[in-house]
Amino acid sequence: MIQLIFCIAIYIFLAFILLFQIKRTDIQKRDELFFSLNSLRGIFALEIVIGHCVRYESCPLTPLGNFMLISVGYFFFVSGYGLARSYYTKLGYMDSFIKHRILKLLILAIEALIIVTLIAYISPVATDFKDIPTDPLIFAKSALVRTNWYMRELMLLYICFFIVFRFVKKYRIALLCTFIVIICAILYMTGYTRCWFASIICFPLGIVFYENIDLILDRLKNLSGKLIAIFFTGLGLILSLLNYSQLTGQTFKVTEMMYALSNNILCIGFILLLIMILIYLKPDNRILSFFTSIATPMYLFQFIFVAIAEKADMSYPVKTLFVLCTDIALSYVLKKASELVSQKLH
Repeated sequence: MIQLIFCIAIYIFLAFILLFQIKRTDIQKRDELFFSLNSLRGIFALEIVIGHCVRYESCPLTPLGNFMLISVGYFFFVSGYGLARSYYTKLGYMDSFIKHRILKLLILAIEALIIVTLIAYISPVATDFKDIPTDPLIFAKSALVRTNWYMRELMLLYICFFIVFRFVKKYRIALLCTFIVIICAILYMTGYTRCWFASIICFPLGIVFYENIDLILDRLKNLSGKLIAIFFTGLGLILSLLNYSQLTGQTFKVTEMMYALSNNILCIGFILLLIMILIYLKPDNRILSFFTSIATPMYLFQFIFVAIAEKADMSYPVKTLFVLCTDIALSYVLKKASELVSQKLH
C-alpha cells in the first residue's frame, strides 16, 4: 500500500509540474514553438531520472522506465530544431560551430567525468565510477563512455550536422539521414543495443520541422494533421508491444533493431502530438522553469547516484527519492557555481 501511494504521489508530482498555471496560447511562429518545446526540458529530464530508477521494477511506475527512449527522442528533436534555428538566424554560425558546440560538449563530458569520479571516491558505497584513467587517450574516451551513450551519439550527430550544413548546399536532409543510417548500421553490426537507434530519427526530424514549421503548424491545426499524429502514435504503440522474438524467431540483434524501428515510429507520433498540444497550451510556471534550468546536469549526474542506490540495494521508492534529491541538489549547486564564474568573468 505504501509503495502504491508513493507511485501515485510521483505521478501527481509530475502532473502538477506540467499543468500548474498552464496557459492558453496560439503558436504561429518558429521561435514561439522553440520556447515552448525548450520549456519542457525539465519535466522530461525528471522522467528520465525516475525512469532509470524503476526500469527493472514491476510496479505502477514501470511505464516511466519504458517511456525514457521517447523522452530521449524529445531531446534529440529539440537539439535538431535548435541547431537549425541557430543556423538560419545567426550570422556565421558554422564558423564557430566546432568551438561552441562540439568542443563545448566534449568539455562538458570531461567535467562530468571528473565530478562523477569525485562523488564515487567519497561515497561509502563502492561503484564502477571510482577508477579514473590517467592515460590521456583513455581519459578522453572515458569522458564520453561514463556520461552515457546519449552524449556520444549527440556528438556524432553534431559532427554530421556540421559536415552537411557547412559543406553541402542541396539535399542536406537526405545526406544527413544517409549518414545516420550508416552510423546505425555500423553500431548495429558491432553489437550496440536498441537505445542507440530507438530515437535517432528525432534529430533530423527537428531540423525538418524548423524548416517547414509554418506548413506543419497549419496542418496540425486541421483534422487531417491530428489524424496523422494519432495514426503514427497508435502504430508505434502497437508495433512496440509486439514480441518480435516469438513472432519471428529472430536473434536478439534482429529483434532489438525491430523494436528500435517501432520506437522511432512512436517518437514521430509523440512529437506530432506534443506540438499539436503546444499549439494551444503553454506550460509556464516557476517550478517547471527551475527544473528546466538544471535539466542538463540532472541528466549527466543521475547515473552515479543510480549506481550508488543499486549497489546499496535500495527499494525502488527509496532509490527514486535518493536519486532525485541528490541529483537535483548537485545540479542546483553546479548551476549556481557556473553563474558565479560567469559573473566574475564578465
